[in-house]
Parts: sequence; C-alpha cells; structure tokens
Amino acid sequence: MTEVPPPRLPFDGESSSDEDVITAPANEVLRAVCTGDVEGACQLVASRDLSEDTLTELLLETALHHTLHHQDIEARIRFVRLLLTRGANPNCPFLVTSLTTAAQTHETTLICQISTSTCQYSPRVIDLLITWGAYADHTRHTCSKITYLLANGGKETYRYSVLAYAVAFARQFRRLRAVALALLSGGSTLDACVRIRVKDAQGAQVTSRSESIEWVLGERERRKPSLVNNEHYLAFKAFLLSVRAAGDYRSFVIEQRRSCALMRHLAIRGRATTHDGPLGFLARTGEAGLFRRVLSYLPPRPLPRPSIRYHIRIRRADNGEVTYFRVEHDTTKLANVFRAWVASLEDHPYTAQWAFSLPASPEVLLEGFQTGADLGLKDDDVIDAMLYAEHPAGLREQAAAAADAARQYLEHLRADERFRGAEDAEEAIAHAAAAMNVSM
Repeated sequence: MTEVPPPRLPFDGESSSDEDVITAPANEVLRAVCTGDVEGACQLVASRDLSEDTLTELLLETALHHTLHHQDIEARIRFVRLLLTRGANPNCPFLVTSLTTAAQTHETTLICQISTSTCQYSPRVIDLLITWGAYADHTRHTCSKITYLLANGGKETYRYSVLAYAVAFARQFRRLRAVALALLSGGSTLDACVRIRVKDAQGAQVTSRSESIEWVLGERERRKPSLVNNEHYLAFKAFLLSVRAAGDYRSFVIEQRRSCALMRHLAIRGRATTHDGPLGFLARTGEAGLFRRVLSYLPPRPLPRPSIRYHIRIRRADNGEVTYFRVEHDTTKLANVFRAWVASLEDHPYTAQWAFSLPASPEVLLEGFQTGADLGLKDDDVIDAMLYAEHPAGLREQAAAAADAARQYLEHLRADERFRGAEDAEEAIAHAAAAMNVSM
C-alpha cells in the first residue's frame, strides 16, 4: 500500500488558512485536560469532527502534560486511546521550531518527542502509539531527521531511530529505562540507530555511514561530560549495554528469566540469601504460580512472522464505490489504510467523520489498531465505510448525548422557581421534552 504522507502539525511555524478551525476546538479541549476534566475533554472530542492535525496536536500536548494522580493518569490514557480511535496520526511528522536555526532544520515525529518526555505515563503512551502503527523499527521508517549546514556549503544529515533520539535528546534519564523497554519490545534495535550522510554544495553524496547505540551514548557524554556522574544515566547505560551483551532484546529477557529462576532455585536450597524481605519471600516461596506471574512481566519480543501481501477493498456505503489497497497481512495497521482512503476523498476529509466495519458484523466498529491477521481477513475481503453519524455506534452516541442533555435540562427545570409549585410532574417533564425537541 502506498501511504499518503501525513501533514505536519499546525505549530511547526507555518501559517494555516483554517487556523481558527484548528486551534479553537483544540484550546477548549486542552483547557479541560489541564484543569483535570479529562472526561469533559473526551465528550468534546467525541461530539465534534476534528481534523487529523488537531487530534494529533491534542495527543502530543496531553502526553507531555505532567500529572501526579493515578486516577488522572488512567483517564489520560483513555483520552489518548480516544484520540487515536478518532483519527490521530501516530506517525505525523513536524518541525521542532525551538531547535531550528539558520544552520539547522530539525524534523521529528510524535513518538520521538514523547520518548524524550519525563512524564511518568510516557511508556504507556508509547505502547499505545506502537499498537496503533507508530514506527519504532528504524529499518522500516526514519523517525527523525536533523540537517546541519557545513562551512563549505554542503549538508550533513542525521537520521535517528526513536531509541537513539530518546538517548540523544532526553531531558532526564530517571524514567528513560521504562521508555527504552517500551521501544525495544516494540521493535527498536541497538544497531544502525543513526544514519549519517554528507553531501557537498552541489548535492552529490560524499560519505554515508551508520552508527550504533554506543556511538549515540558517546556523543551524548561528549556534549554533556557531567553525565558520567549521573547515577540515572549510568544505570540506563548499563541496561543498554546488558541488552547489547545478550545479543538482542529477546535474548536479554530470556536471560533475565533464566537468572530469576536460577536464583529462586538456589534460595530454596539455602545457597543464596538476601536482606530484602519481599525479594527473599519471592525467592523462597513454594507458590510457583506467583513466581510465574512475576516472570510474566518480562515477556520476550515474539519472533517476526513471514510477511504476506494481499488486497482488501474499502466500500463506501452511500454510493457503493470500491477502492483497492495492497497491504501486509501481519504488519499493516488498518488505521493506515483508513487514513489513506480518507485522504483520497473530496468530501468529508477527516478520518473521525467515518466509521468502518465488516459486512458480517455491521454494528461493530473497527478502531484501526488491528491488522488483517487480527481480524482474519483474506485476499479481496471488503470493509464497509459509513459516515460516523449514520453508523450504529454514532447513533448510540448521539442518543446517549441527547438523553444526558435532556436529563440535565429537566434537573435544571425542577430547580427552577416556575416548576417548584407544579403539582403534576408529568406536565413539567412534557414541557421540558417539548422545549428540547426530545421524545421521551
């Protein structure tokens, strides 16, 4: 499938003809998120047709905004999932204007920017983005690009993977290990993390090379020598070197599981001791189920499956028009297919305006994070596209919103002086229903 390049975010320094359409709803939703009213923000997003750029901007701002309350974190994760469901592009590129000077351009992606954040829920947001098709494997997609102008008129271009970008530009290293775990489990590698190309003033390539994660760590230490005394950085560096010594992330996790099993075996037989109470209990306990549950939090990355290409059809419900897409059976997220299909339309250009479902189950909404293999699609299968407002899920949402609005209006009327003396409650309810134009 040939994907349409995603647009850049409106805050990359370029002017936009529909700036009012984009920023006004975004500011209202962001105000609700920042004040802690995440549920209200969810209602605003669900009730409006927001553009892909606006949804992506909301996702980035939400992911970078700090919070300390666990309940608020869970609400924000649900909000991020809603934004992705409504059409936010996890691979949307944009310019970092704060780092753009006359001698440098800095292009990055959503997942790269979030990977450098110090928010405690950044790893969970990264997991969601990867689930929805964000590129974490550098061999498939370049996630960031930084270009420097040389004194001789040439250009030096650095292309970073997500993991290399996080190491090179992270603000702090306290939570970076959790970010690295999310990226490694999602497909990032330690090899060829940076690709460097040098071109002369005429545009001809002079040199080209790839560098590993060790080179990125060395460059970060060279730019900031004080890191050699930073305990969080040293622990993070030791973790990456441990993964490197194991060969890859899968081998590293398997080795960790083996080490835990060996230490438990020695502790049960009294050949290993610890002053840590909970760790000693876990090591000596005979409850194998508890031990296996702890080990389940270290799942090795599954081996890649062979790629299978096939065709699926998107059928528009209102006119029956059919569009063919060639996809990878196990790797292509349906959200990318839906986004490419919507980009080809002249009317209703926002992904959030459309609902997709299978002909066999028209009431079930396909969110988009699935692949063809997840749904059991075969070659030449059909996915129906319908306006969200006409889909059963959209109709249920509209009915729930109307009922909630009518309920609030009735409560307001009951508190009103005009209805406090009403003897017949049904009369007040009928009056409110007529005013709201809602049949009850």
